[in-house]
Amino acid sequence: MEVIELPRETHPFFIAAQYHPEFKSRPSKPAPLFMGLMRAAGARAVARLERDRQQETAEEAVEDGMSAVDAPEAAPSA
Repeated sequence: MEVIELPRETHPFFIAAQYHPEFKSRPSKPAPLFMGLMRAAGARAVARLERDRQQETAEEAVEDGMSAVDAPEAAPSA
């Protein structure tokens, strides 16, 4: 076996390889293994920022006297 990957439910990004993709990876043409890691990390960061923004909006609404359910949705980011 040269490559294993765990399901997303088990871990957000887990892959193991016995070969060395770094030897063929270049800044302008990264190996798919590294590109996948960067994409997964970026998507996870965006999701976390969105979740934090929604939580802050709900907390501000509660501080202003509204219930979290009545709080307006945060404006979509550009």
